[in-house]
Amino acid sequence: MVDGQEWYALEDLDVFNASYFQVKRTARMARVHQVTLEGDPDELINAKEFRTLIRVTHGAWSKYVEKSVPAWEQDRDGYLIKPDLEEPGRRGIIRSWKRHRVESWINNRTGSVSSHRSTETGRATGRRRLSPSYP
Repeated sequence: MVDGQEWYALEDLDVFNASYFQVKRTARMARVHQVTLEGDPDELINAKEFRTLIRVTHGAWSKYVEKSVPAWEQDRDGYLIKPDLEEPGRRGIIRSWKRHRVESWINNRTGSVSSHRSTETGRATGRRRLSPSYP
């Protein structure tokens, strides 16, 4: 202890980081972002199916799409991965993604787990929501 402060060797901090924080981060990522989507990997899934898989509301999905469109227009992934198919529909553009790309995106994205809380008790209900972060 020097001047009331504890000092640690950088090597000790690196070891602690690797043994504690990295292990926790890896465990959380594995628990949160591992899904296996059954069916033909090249089959197209629609926006509603995609939205359901990542457990977001229609309003949140709309924001994700809004934030992704500029990147999609430049032929790259945005907040969400670029659709494999876009077709005109009665109420706008109908977007679809190949199942294997959605699975890969879910399993490789960063994000966090947040528990849904009961409005009555304030306690977690046990349901988890996956929240993507910007790429």
